Amino acid sequence: MKKYIQYLLLGFLIACGDTSDKKGNIQTTKDIKYLKPFLQRAFNYDTSNIHKDIRNSLDKMRCDDSLILLANIFLSSKLKRPDVTRLILFYYDSKQSTTKSISFLREFMEYLGKYDSATFYSYKAFKIKNDLRYLDYAIYYTSYYDVNEALIRVNEAINLYPDFAFFYFRKANILVQLKKYEDAIELYNYTEKRFKLKEVYRNRALAYYLLGKFEDSFKDANIALSKGDTTGESYLIKADEFYYYYKYDSALYYANKSFNSIDNIQDAYYIRCKIYKELGKYDLAMNDIETLHKLDSTDIRYYGLKARIYQQTNKINEAKKYYKIAFAKGELTGKKFYDEMIKKK
Repeated sequence: MKKYIQYLLLGFLIACGDTSDKKGNIQTTKDIKYLKPFLQRAFNYDTSNIHKDIRNSLDKMRCDDSLILLANIFLSSKLKRPDVTRLILFYYDSKQSTTKSISFLREFMEYLGKYDSATFYSYKAFKIKNDLRYLDYAIYYTSYYDVNEALIRVNEAINLYPDFAFFYFRKANILVQLKKYEDAIELYNYTEKRFKLKEVYRNRALAYYLLGKFEDSFKDANIALSKGDTTGESYLIKADEFYYYYKYDSALYYANKSFNSIDNIQDAYYIRCKIYKELGKYDLAMNDIETLHKLDSTDIRYYGLKARIYQQTNKINEAKKYYKIAFAKGELTGKKFYDEMIKKK
């Protein structure tokens, strides 16, 4: 904890503009005494006092990048005070609204999951600097809360700036969200000719996978991984490739790696559950399928896979129960096994 207090103190001193002598030694004598109550409250999570301390101190600080350092310190793993970060960033922007201050606000809103606000700041930055990257950010954030509106905006952007290749990649991602996988793949093919980035191969691998073209999906996922991709989606497709070829130990290795960096964690639990089932680790398989159900009770894959676990462990009555629910909900995987069980009655 002492180390984190030092980091916080250093950030605050830099923001106050009283950091070092001519030799670069940190000057902390009087400032530590002044900041001690502030630091104590910071680590006691006393929200009202921290806000008061910050407001009283902001006008004494230099309004430059050192404030950003202080803001980021409050997002550290130990402090976790986004409310204070927000206060500092809004102060920074009110004093000098630049693309830098707006970009920090955009990133902060993304951190909070407030994508409508992140969209607002992206457009604001675009109007100041006319940098197409900020327009792309705005479309990206819009896709989180209104995918149809995002499609309209990306089409407008392509009409206005047809030479900016990344808009085609963005549109392909949006089409995947809209489950228009073949159209998305066409655009990924176009963007691949312009730039061979790992993101293109990773996202096209996902589109192929969702379309049921597994061989093409596996090929693209391998290219993405060879280019240094470390996202959960590529790892999970790689896991399913090994599963597809009955190499379950290798499949489990990649499935476990996917958990650290995947957007849809339910898919990771589903794939790993299938692998555990084939490895005969039924307790672990059941834990994963129940976790999947807790995360998303509407995911119909739960019933079919749970039925197959029960069937494989020779719990036939339970298997029949869950197969019936799966079929009623439109999940037909395993129907031939169910039909065979009915015949044996």
